[in-house]
Amino acid sequence: MTVVERRPLGSLASSSADEQEWAEQRIAQLRLDDTDRWTLYWGDSKDRWHRVAEVAAAETPVPLLDEIDRDRHAYFWG
Repeated sequence: MTVVERRPLGSLASSSADEQEWAEQRIAQLRLDDTDRWTLYWGDSKDRWHRVAEVAAAETPVPLLDEIDRDRHAYFWG
């Protein structure tokens, strides 16, 4: 599962929502491993994904989504 951020390009006032162009940036990936646990990955500038070693695998995606929001290690939001 890839988490993306979508933002409108240009001015919202210049076009309707149906005509608006959007920019999309991949933020993180959540992967289900062989033991049915979810792991968290960050993407580099060359479109390669790397495991976030500081974050333990989880039974559900929820703690990993919370980790993306907190971004304690600046992998996702800078």
